[in-house]
Amino acid sequence: MDLIELFRQLLNTHTRPTIETSVFRKLKHNRDLCPLLWHRCESILAGFRTYQGDVYDIQGLSDNGSDVIVRRNGDDGGFICFQLKSHDDLLANGVVQKVKAQYADTIAAYQPMLHFFVVLACDGTNANLLATVRAISAHFVRMPCVTTVVPERTLALLTIPEWQLDAFVKTQFSERDIVLERAARAVAALSKPERALLLVSLWNLAEGVAERLSVEDYSNSRFVADSFRST
Repeated sequence: MDLIELFRQLLNTHTRPTIETSVFRKLKHNRDLCPLLWHRCESILAGFRTYQGDVYDIQGLSDNGSDVIVRRNGDDGGFICFQLKSHDDLLANGVVQKVKAQYADTIAAYQPMLHFFVVLACDGTNANLLATVRAISAHFVRMPCVTTVVPERTLALLTIPEWQLDAFVKTQFSERDIVLERAARAVAALSKPERALLLVSLWNLAEGVAERLSVEDYSNSRFVADSFRST
């Protein structure tokens, strides 16, 4: 899986109720939304690098048709571009034509452009803005290198907890994760009682009491005792 597919999969599998998108009324393009998007991209890249290596970096904020640019390093380099539209932006006259022009500016400024994300951050309960969102989506729908992110998915992208985001990235690459593969093989080689002891140890470690456990604590564990009796 490449970074573009990771972004698309994240957007396709996470959404928020439309009513919650009213929060976008209070968020400004430069003050709030661009920094949020930048930091979210950085978080996703941090997880991606763990499994795929240091292939991409964030070039930074831009005014050449895109707000955030992610650059692929190496000989087969290229750019993943994000154009973000706030609630106020989408209320302005001619915004659909402006997005089209910014797409053209991005293609001219960043070659090769690998993908263009139009990130819409507006109140999805507003009927007039909903028509604008649909018009932008309809214009790009036949362009495979463009993804229009509707407000519900934009909100999910910007607010998903870091731990959940890390878990999502790890799940996408779990089959390639050498550490997880080795751990799975090691656990598979254990007997049932040994797995029970390991599980109890990990559970208590997560609860912060593992260092205080004694042999008697393990002996008195009903879960461990049952695993020995079933062998």
